[in-house]
Amino acid sequence: MGDVIKVFLLLVIGLVALVVLGLLFLRWKLLKALGGLAEGLEELGQGMNPAEIHLAAEPEPEWSEPQTVARQIEALQAAGHEPIGAYTVDAMPGLTIEALVNPGESSWSVVYDYPGMGVWVDVVTRYADGGGLTATNSPHVDKLDPMPGKDRAIEVGADVPRIVELWAEAVRPDGRKPAVAENFVAEFEQAYAEEMAWRDKRGGPTEEEVRRIAVEMNDEVSEDAIQATVDVQAAQAALREAERAAKTEPWEV
Repeated sequence: MGDVIKVFLLLVIGLVALVVLGLLFLRWKLLKALGGLAEGLEELGQGMNPAEIHLAAEPEPEWSEPQTVARQIEALQAAGHEPIGAYTVDAMPGLTIEALVNPGESSWSVVYDYPGMGVWVDVVTRYADGGGLTATNSPHVDKLDPMPGKDRAIEVGADVPRIVELWAEAVRPDGRKPAVAENFVAEFEQAYAEEMAWRDKRGGPTEEEVRRIAVEMNDEVSEDAIQATVDVQAAQAALREAERAAKTEPWEV
């Protein structure tokens, strides 16, 4: 089954479709569970979604769809976005992104390229009050509930001019955090950490979220597989919460 749908551990959205990270990871978990519940449970228990991710600059990116990526970058530049560079994500082998910024509009844009999953684009603004807006053409984003204050403007398959238009229609006129090239990596990584922390506080993905993902897979997923995925993800969320508490609370001696 893994050869039929190759899924990576990705973003979830705060800044750049970070919800996709959680979505695709859950799809991978469900695929494992489909192979047999006993074997699936063993697989489900191996490894966890990371509480944090880290980007690495990639001076020579190997795009799976170079012409498609080039067209998206060109269109974003025509819309006023300046290239920052390409990056890989430590928790998502195979994923390559191209980051751009429009300082005058306090917005970022990101082109995602992942083999087998295609190419999609986000235009994003973060607000000083902790909120944000992501305009995207991604088909993956709506499978997970949005984090409060993280608005979405989604049109699957939209071209770059339309994505920019969606962003312009929905963005707040004031209260935007400045967007500069030097801050992209920190903002991206922080956004993921914030979103993962919020989802963990909820106890991990809900049963409804897992069901949406199962439906998208266009495959028969048993009730046992769904419940196993929910239960294991809840246990992993609790572990991450405990790790955060250990980092922030002083030990008593």
